[in-house]
Amino acid sequence: MNPRLSSSKKWTHFPDEFLEQVQDLVTETFEEHLIEGASLHLDGRIYPEEILFRLGIKISGQLKQNNFEVSAQINPETQNAKKVMHQCIEAAASMMAEYFDWHNLPQSENLESGEIDFPREWTEFNFEGLPLFIQYTTVNTDLEAEADKLLGTNATDLVQSTESEDALDFALEEKIKFTDKEIEADFEEDDLNFEADRLH
Repeated sequence: MNPRLSSSKKWTHFPDEFLEQVQDLVTETFEEHLIEGASLHLDGRIYPEEILFRLGIKISGQLKQNNFEVSAQINPETQNAKKVMHQCIEAAASMMAEYFDWHNLPQSENLESGEIDFPREWTEFNFEGLPLFIQYTTVNTDLEAEADKLLGTNATDLVQSTESEDALDFALEEKIKFTDKEIEADFEEDDLNFEADRLH
């Protein structure tokens, strides 16, 4: 998963417990669409000036994975990183909802394009008053991870980097701010509010 900003070099993952809770909520929300053999792939990264989130769905036996990726530029001095993370997740869920809606159209209505009309490059949208950038990719997470291993870029350190050394403070602070109680309170039932904020 590649960041949108060229300055985004050093990063840390979204907390594991937080991503697990998000995955549970997404699974529950889209339960009727997740056919047997379908698996969700979630990834989130915190950079000094960018929040990056990917919500992917893959069908067993297929190489292609449908990914709904969201990027938000953030100023840690003036914005709440956790709120921005939530909005990125909700925007990705909105994309996934549109994807499932598209697949439910009669075949004649979506046959011409062959694929849903999401931007293949970062494109700006306004989501709940926040400018977000979205894109659709078909990168296979498992193959991407294997490639990273071969290239030696799949480090398991708390903070990971491709070049820069100047992102440590913010990334670590945001990682540490998540306590178990905050994670439990982050998403209540029906808190994934994508229905009213579909991306167009």
